Amino acid sequence: MDPHAYARQVVRTLREHLLPGSLLGAWLIGSIAWDDYRPGSSDVDILAVAETQPEPVRRALADALIALPCPARQLEFVLYPPGPDQPSRWQLNVNTDPVRVSTDPATEPAHWFVLDIAMARERAIPLYGPPAHELLAPVPPEVVHRALNDSLDWHDANERTQPNAVLNACRAWHYAETGRWASKTAAALWARERVADPSKIDAALARRSGVENPKLSG
Repeated sequence: MDPHAYARQVVRTLREHLLPGSLLGAWLIGSIAWDDYRPGSSDVDILAVAETQPEPVRRALADALIALPCPARQLEFVLYPPGPDQPSRWQLNVNTDPVRVSTDPATEPAHWFVLDIAMARERAIPLYGPPAHELLAPVPPEVVHRALNDSLDWHDANERTQPNAVLNACRAWHYAETGRWASKTAAALWARERVADPSKIDAALARRSGVENPKLSG
């Protein structure tokens, strides 16, 4: 199934499982929105905003989303409430491979949500409702920079030899230097022209494109 068709299925599932009339907006974000989707290595990333849902409704929605066959590596879905401070007040976080479901913001590192909202405000594909910047609250620059630093620390501790550690570092560097967001690929191509040895960047790009065994250790 095409990822866009799958995203439409996700929206139908939202409308079926959330309280009637409570869904305010939903958007495709991430690699698809940045024209950087890679079959086999990219996720389908979707954010939605809805009026506050009871815990049983959120849990039932998570089960329904997990049951949908995903054409990508996995679905990453987050449901936010309307209003300010959304990165710290999300209602539901679902990852489908491996399955992980949370309804408590205290259980997840906050930087993921800060960065997703900041980037989604700049580029997101509407699936339901208005453009993302109308419902996703602005994130102060100092909060974005702190989240970028936290993400680098997280990758260093948890995924040091994975391509995303390199690619997200390139994107953080690009944002710090230019004040603009970029796709992982675009940021990596920008960064490789500014380092003496681009071999780790090239290896990360190769693995993102499905090439096996380029070295990322060290």
